[in-house]
Order: sequence, then C-alpha cells, then structure tokens
Amino acid sequence: MKAATITSLLLAASSVLAAPAKRDGETITITNLRAHQTETFGLVTFDIHDPAYTPNDSATVAWAIPGQPPADTWSASHNYTVQFPDGVHSIEFLIFDLDRADNSGSVQVALNSNAADSTYSCGSDGNGGTACAFPSPIVLPVNSS
Repeated sequence: MKAATITSLLLAASSVLAAPAKRDGETITITNLRAHQTETFGLVTFDIHDPAYTPNDSATVAWAIPGQPPADTWSASHNYTVQFPDGVHSIEFLIFDLDRADNSGSVQVALNSNAADSTYSCGSDGNGGTACAFPSPIVLPVNSS
C-alpha cells in the first residue's frame, strides 16, 4: 500500500515538473511586429522587450518560397531563437515560439488576421504580395523551460 502511494506521488510530481510553468510576474513584450509575403519570399520582423535582458532586442526571419522559415533563427543579440513549429503557409495566420537562449523561458505567439476580434491585420502590399502588422504590444507571460 505504501509503495503504491509513493509511486503515485512520484508519478504526479514528475507530471507537474514536465509541464511548462508560468514564471510569476515575468513577461516578454513583442512590439512592431510586421510580416510580408510574396510568391518568392516571406519575412517576419519584431522587437523584443524582456526585463531579463538589456538592451532590447529584435528578430528578423526571412525565407524563400517555396520553402519554410529556418528551423532556428537567432535574434540580433543572440539572446533568443525563433521557431515556427508548424511552418508558415500564410502570414495571415502565424504561430511562432520565442525561446531564451539560456533556456530560462519561452513564449508562443499566435496571430490570426481573420479572427473577429484580432488587431493583427493584413492586406495587399500593392505589388502582388501581402503585408501584415500588429499595431499593439503583445505582452506574454514567460513559460519556464
């Protein structure tokens, strides 16, 4: 009986430890997010504000189409990596992960320009491509790694 109880407690504890946890009070803010896509290239840029790192940072991810963004793109100061876990099929719907290089935390950004309440907006760039922007800061709680 004691062995079964201890095993159950250990399994429960390992499940809790395996799940990413939000770090109390820590946030990463994404600003100036812009995306652009044509028949031949894709581009996503944004600024990163994180109290864990000073000064602020920025990221630019570019890729050829057909094709997908690189598996890991470093931010300008190499404090973060950017990944698009499901690739990018249209910049009108983006999901990307931003991970601290020291593995102390990460955030996931999900944007859908077609959502009814979304301020992520996309439109024609006037040259056959699509340009998107998110005008507001995106403040996300940090998940511990």
